[in-house]
Amino acid sequence: MSSRCNVGDLFGLSAEGRLQINPNARPNVLPALAPETLTQIEHLDLLPLWAYLLRRHACWSDLDEEIRTRLENELARERARSLRLAVGLERILAVLAHAGIPVVLLKGADLNYQVYPAPGLRRMLDLDVLVPLRRLEDASSALLGVGFREDTSFYSRDWYLGCVQQLPPLEDETGFIHLDVHGSLFPPYSPFAPPEAVVWWRPLPTAWPHAHRLSRAWTIWHLVMHAYVKHLKVSGVRERLHVDLLALVANADKEPIDWAGLVALARHTGTAFALADAVGRVSRTPGAGALAGVADQLAEVARGQRFREFGRRFTHRLRHLAPFLGRNIPAPPDAWRQFFRRPLRTLTTLRGKWSIV
Repeated sequence: MSSRCNVGDLFGLSAEGRLQINPNARPNVLPALAPETLTQIEHLDLLPLWAYLLRRHACWSDLDEEIRTRLENELARERARSLRLAVGLERILAVLAHAGIPVVLLKGADLNYQVYPAPGLRRMLDLDVLVPLRRLEDASSALLGVGFREDTSFYSRDWYLGCVQQLPPLEDETGFIHLDVHGSLFPPYSPFAPPEAVVWWRPLPTAWPHAHRLSRAWTIWHLVMHAYVKHLKVSGVRERLHVDLLALVANADKEPIDWAGLVALARHTGTAFALADAVGRVSRTPGAGALAGVADQLAEVARGQRFREFGRRFTHRLRHLAPFLGRNIPAPPDAWRQFFRRPLRTLTTLRGKWSIV
């Protein structure tokens, strides 16, 4: 988004810690409702949440009928889509439970139904779930057996399983449900990969009896690393991350966040730089000033391991070939392509990041 209108201008936390329209950046939110700004918000997949919060703002009745209708329709569409995804998720979890496969919900599958004020406010392109790495093929057999099909049009199955430890993207027979089944938060060969047993330690319950969620500290770690290591800054993922973190903070009265544990996790995994940047941005959002101390702690850790983290990012990119080296299995062409492309992308994303923002 342009400097004229960014996520920090739009969202904030109330005195009670609830997600709301940013009360401080503008005396009036109406300038943020220009057509080009709404298009920007829509591009970031934040329009349903923006519509939901605006309906509770004093300016709602002053909006043009055309804008109100557009926002109402967008919110209604996303709520209907969210309900349909929930039905699909329930079916997926039942299939995996029948096969005896433990499941943890990741990203939108967790946030949309458990963290945001109401379902349908956190848009999802697909459903992400985590299963034990050793059960990936079992999960594949169970899901293919009920009509799901694998999409290998972009990368080969060998690349997905060998390089990133997940199944190829799955699609149900209707083409509506898109599912990513992961065997790890990060591939085990990656320097960022946490021990599998630690990730599965004391998961949180969900609305579905056959699934769990990551602890809130692990969720924040995973969201930040997903945005900072896997995606370019211009992709818009970091803007969505900003709102995800605000929603988690707003929900902390129900599900407390172990901030001390997150700082320790950042130190142990060498990921304090990314966490300091993300949490620091959130701490400057109205209503989230209490996070300033956490951001300072993360920044202090990051200053001592900044170059170590950059080195780990390069290693993460280069190790796409690691599962195939020293074995009689040829590396798929996809792995060689990533081997050459990813370090160049890493150089681009790290340019200008030699200090904590």
